[in-house]
Amino acid sequence: MTALRPTRPEHTKRKGLHQTQADSVREAAALLPLELHSYIVAPLIAEGTALGIVSVVRDQTPESFTNDDVEFVKCASAQIAVAIVRARART
Repeated sequence: MTALRPTRPEHTKRKGLHQTQADSVREAAALLPLELHSYIVAPLIAEGTALGIVSVVRDQTPESFTNDDVEFVKCASAQIAVAIVRARART
């Protein structure tokens, strides 16, 4: 497994989008009253750099996510990360 390099691109710092661990804990606590049934979180990683996360929640159906669902989200997050890198390269 490759070591990740968390990054904070200059444009996200300027807009104040960088989250601290405390922010993440507050957001997670805010989700508790929603009674979410299942939750998948996948990292957005491209070229060894962590760009963010993708989260998928299920609250209406009692079924848990399947392994196929998890694999789909992992594959989709990898493609999203590549798209982000390509879009940044064009701007």
